[in-house]
Amino acid sequence: MKKFKKEQVTKVLKENIEIVMFAALMAVYYAWRMFALDPWYDELYTYYSFISKGPVYAAIHWPVPNNHVMYSVVSAFLNIFGNSYISLRGIAFLASVSNLILLYCLARKFMNKVLSLGCVALYSGFYLVNYISIQGRGYTMAISFYLIALLMLYKICVEKKDKLLYYVVFSLCLTWGLYTITSNVYWVLPVCFVGGIYLLFEKEIKILIHLIISSVIAAIHTFGLYSIIWLAIGSNLLSKTQDSGFYGIYQVKIILSAPWKAWKTGMDYMLASPYVQSQERGQMLASFDFWLTSLFNLFINNMGKVLLVVLVAAFLGSLIMGKRMYDQRDHKRLFLYIYIGTTILMFPVILIVQSVLPYHRVFTFLGVLLALTFFAFLSQWIQGKGAWIVCALCLIGCGMQLSSEYYMAPYAGREVDIKEIWEQSGIEGSPEEICFMDDYQKYVFQFYWDYRPTESWQEEAKYILMPREVMEEEYTAKTWPILYTYEEINWEALQECEIVTETDSYVLYRR
Repeated sequence: MKKFKKEQVTKVLKENIEIVMFAALMAVYYAWRMFALDPWYDELYTYYSFISKGPVYAAIHWPVPNNHVMYSVVSAFLNIFGNSYISLRGIAFLASVSNLILLYCLARKFMNKVLSLGCVALYSGFYLVNYISIQGRGYTMAISFYLIALLMLYKICVEKKDKLLYYVVFSLCLTWGLYTITSNVYWVLPVCFVGGIYLLFEKEIKILIHLIISSVIAAIHTFGLYSIIWLAIGSNLLSKTQDSGFYGIYQVKIILSAPWKAWKTGMDYMLASPYVQSQERGQMLASFDFWLTSLFNLFINNMGKVLLVVLVAAFLGSLIMGKRMYDQRDHKRLFLYIYIGTTILMFPVILIVQSVLPYHRVFTFLGVLLALTFFAFLSQWIQGKGAWIVCALCLIGCGMQLSSEYYMAPYAGREVDIKEIWEQSGIEGSPEEICFMDDYQKYVFQFYWDYRPTESWQEEAKYILMPREVMEEEYTAKTWPILYTYEEINWEALQECEIVTETDSYVLYRR
């Protein structure tokens, strides 16, 4: 039996050696990015606020949407390796490499292996995909759930594998996707609709009912997981609010004695976040075109308008080709064109209904749509040598993009300045007795030197790392990440300090 399995694996690897080699090369590239690029603020905040505190803590805390809960929970288990880069970015690295294999497996359902490889190369070369690839955030892992959900949906709908295992995996992917980032609703809903529309066309009512049940179960599980967070948040807020009636009471006691009150308080707190709130609809629609163009510019630089036109054409084309595939009883391609048309239509519709314009990186999953859409229509006319030429062009283009200055740009800005100014200061040892003046410094010093700067006032500090913004008399209102205004600084005392070194962003003083 073991020998049979080994032979089967060897055969699969030989048959797909091209994607294996490409994924191996990309793994080396992602590993380099993982350690070469300094983490930026959002990653550092995620690491020290959630990941470093363990999986249980990460699972029940949500002060702001910066906690990509599922990612923080899973990443926290990597703390056993004792390496902050691995703990922070290890899961993102594994997800990035896995996504190449998953996308290839999905593409192979509809096209030959040459075009499937080209599809993966095109996807890998998108700037936004590369940008978030190894960041210690939940976006890349969410795409893994997205791809697995599509593969399970294909097996359920097209291959008619009406088995519990596929429904369970599908449901878990929806749950984990939403548990990672609630904004993943922009792919969760379209995926569900793709399955529903396809099964209605095929009149597979029994399978459709099973799919609806698995989707409802995913919604229930997601609700349950967030309810745990709401209970934790709510009980914490009630215990710290003097007029709540629960001030100073242990959180567990509050949950046991007033679970509804704790749950409602936590849910209201989450929904009141400015990152969750809708915009005024007229304002949202006025900037919608610019937002969409900016989004697709992040896939191919300065091609946002072109990609928008391509997607509109692809939507119309998917209607025509879907009808043709239905008449020809080509189940595979019918599924593909329903996926393309539904996803292109639904993601902007959901945005308009919600009246929100989230961060662009939430929509990195659209790289899957763009790559599959391009090759779905291309594969209708190109085969043989033409397929190899297109694949080669995508591979070359991917290589050129990944090695370009634009793609190699660092994530961090001020964070690197802080690191470099201390390294160039000539001060030996850890940065003891330094007063941090902005929100970046406390995480940067902790990440690189395992030292948490003091929050004491300047007069008690030996070193002061002063942001240049504060040194301007016009700086009278605090603007994140700066923690002080010009008026709050004791400039007379600072005049007695010596300047150790300075950069464009900071001046390091020593008393």
